[in-house]
Amino acid sequence: EVIEEVKATEEVIEEPKAAEEVIEEVKAAEEVIEESKAAEEVIVESKAAEEVIEKVKAAEEVIEETKADEEVIEEAKTAEEVIVESKADEEVIEEVKAAEEVIEEVKAAEEVIEEVKADEEV
Repeated sequence: EVIEEVKATEEVIEEPKAAEEVIEEVKAAEEVIEESKAAEEVIVESKAAEEVIEKVKAAEEVIEETKADEEVIEEAKTAEEVIVESKADEEVIEEVKAAEEVIEEVKAAEEVIEEVKADEEV
């Protein structure tokens, strides 16, 4: 009977030890779960940061395109100025031609006057 009681007592002593081991395993598992949650948060934050980086890149592309558009607009303005200057040059050329025609007419009239004077002298 004493042996049986000792064995029973040993079993009672062993049960709390086993329960303590289970409790320790549960605590360790809880720590792993917490670490996993923290890792998930880092992943989520990393994805958010990647999205921000993508948005920044897209904005930079828009800025570059805008700069290119501005350059095209400046080139177009320059081309328009050249065209306007060219038209002005054409107008001057036309005026010079008209002036040359007037000079030719004046010369012809002077010749006629000279001929008339010569005829009058005769």
